Amino acid sequence: AAAGGAAYGAVWSLLPSIVGDIFPARHFATVYSLFSLAASSSSLLLSTLLATKVYAAHAHVTTPGAAAECHGSLCYRATHLAILGACAAGTAGALALGVRNRAIYRGKLLDRAAV
Repeated sequence: AAAGGAAYGAVWSLLPSIVGDIFPARHFATVYSLFSLAASSSSLLLSTLLATKVYAAHAHVTTPGAAAECHGSLCYRATHLAILGACAAGTAGALALGVRNRAIYRGKLLDRAAV
């Protein structure tokens, strides 16, 4: 949990610099807001809607009149796989963006070294 929190904090502290490097300054507010919207909407979709639907699909009533319950790893397996897929897609996108912008960052490093 601590590593996840540290990684989450690291991303949000670096995001303004990344957005400023990749996108023009006049679009900074729009792009930064879209990143914030993406984080909140994915949280809503994955943790609230998807997890609830998967749990409800696997829950069974064991005692008449009692609430439906689910026990075991099957209850959230599809949710975990969906989140794993989203993380893999995000990692692939970050790597592709890094490779695409490698020349930009190399040029900035060379400019700083020349000064």
